[in-house]
Amino acid sequence: MRKSSVVVIVMVLRSVTTAFADPMAIARAHDAAYDKATLACDVKTMLTFYEDKAAAIYPGEGAVATDKAGIEKLVRDFRDGVK
Repeated sequence: MRKSSVVVIVMVLRSVTTAFADPMAIARAHDAAYDKATLACDVKTMLTFYEDKAAAIYPGEGAVATDKAGIEKLVRDFRDGVK
């Protein structure tokens, strides 16, 4: 009985450790992936970082979007302005 209790506790602790992975490392990885997509002008990959009902404001552009289709237009306009 004691051995099975220890096994259960270890399994719970391992799952909790995985669930609480370093949030800063996760954010940095997403930031790096978004930067890579931006530098490659890969609109489809850039859009994967936005939720369906996300809102986006592109600073300096004066443009606001409140859904994925609008954000796609913002991203394409931004890309076309950079090229």
